[in-house]
Amino acid sequence: MLILAVLFGYLLPLDSPMMENMDYLFIKGFLRYSLIKPYDITELMPQFDELVAGEYFYDRTDSRMISRFNRLLVKRNDYTCLVQFNSNYDRETGSCFYFDEMMGGRIISNLSWNQAIRFRFAGEIDSLGPNPWKDAAQAYLREGNLYLDTDRFKALFGRRNYLLGPGDDYGLLLSPAKEGYDGLMIRIPAKYYEFYTLFSILDAFDRRYLSVHRLGLDLKNFTLGFSESILFTHDLEPLYLNFLLPYYLSQWGLDRDDNIMWNLDIGIRAFNTYCYGELLIDDYMYEDDPHPSKLAYQVGFRSLIARSFLIKGNYGFVDKWVYTHEDAWNTYENNGMPLGFPLGNDCDRLSGSVSFIHWLGITPSVMVNFTRQGEGSIYLPYETEGGNWNPPFPSGVVQKTLGVTFSAEYSVQGIVFVKAGVGKEFVTNQDHVPGNDTDDVTLNASLWLVY
Repeated sequence: MLILAVLFGYLLPLDSPMMENMDYLFIKGFLRYSLIKPYDITELMPQFDELVAGEYFYDRTDSRMISRFNRLLVKRNDYTCLVQFNSNYDRETGSCFYFDEMMGGRIISNLSWNQAIRFRFAGEIDSLGPNPWKDAAQAYLREGNLYLDTDRFKALFGRRNYLLGPGDDYGLLLSPAKEGYDGLMIRIPAKYYEFYTLFSILDAFDRRYLSVHRLGLDLKNFTLGFSESILFTHDLEPLYLNFLLPYYLSQWGLDRDDNIMWNLDIGIRAFNTYCYGELLIDDYMYEDDPHPSKLAYQVGFRSLIARSFLIKGNYGFVDKWVYTHEDAWNTYENNGMPLGFPLGNDCDRLSGSVSFIHWLGITPSVMVNFTRQGEGSIYLPYETEGGNWNPPFPSGVVQKTLGVTFSAEYSVQGIVFVKAGVGKEFVTNQDHVPGNDTDDVTLNASLWLVY
């Protein structure tokens, strides 16, 4: 059961019931899409002001979707807060209880602050989480930052979570972390282009750092961008902090062997449909070299059919040895989790969903996910494993997971959101053991209260 009481903060949580409503408004062309998520409320507010004050024709479903954001239009700027309770159960970890709190406010006209903490209580400790208290409680310090917001320049200092890319759940370059990322972000928006950069200290003790920058073309209904990231360790190299210079050429000139990723993204919106793609180049052998190419990509779409059916589809592919590095310190991971695709490498994932959005406020939906996970690991580079340059994909004994979920959501005037679902999950060759097949029934129920 999830209970959420919200007076909206400055970041719209990725698990918010508003996210699907935002997809609807974006596909219809009422909102502008951002490749940086979670969404910042301060940037959404002017767009909603335009919807309310502008001369647009809305049908009953459009009006219903916009009305769900009424609480955004009346929120206070000086202080906001969010409280969330969540509990779940599964066979492996047993029962867990979560308590989330978020606070935010505006200090002066262009400077605001944001803070968020999650407390987890469970009989089994999250081994990838923070140090526990009395072997039962863990505190995840998820957000804590200052945000400078002007028309031509935006900067954030402190801890914040990031999903970089056009996908809903993950980015190939950077996906959300359990405790966010410490550092700074600078963004320079313009009419036809956008530039942003971020720097994060992944581990201060082991001196592991990440720098990312992106230059993109934004024509409203067509976007195209190139991103570059570099993970480096031991020495804080000043040249990698200069986001105006290419990391690849900087590394070459310094004669270093750091972990560089290139990423291309594209998005097209037309006829109530948004199609997107993302290509990650970890390594590409353009000359005769006894090493494999390391590539990943995702493609997807969101479409509104017959005004009421919101259809989504996504396919993500990550080749073997992507995110690996011959220097173990430069493995593209953070606290035991890949920085990009959450499942790591040597895997793919196909997902789709259909939701019926209607002015009555009831939204039934069905979601299907299918994943294949090979035996490759981000901690086992080709330089260590050796073997075939082009192994079968996925490699070894493949674990396959198929999940189907039916759910329904109901909203009352954008204040109360109720959601319940039931599903079935089938796992073949679990833990890469042949014949180790399992299946399980999944249940979920959620209640959000927005005031």
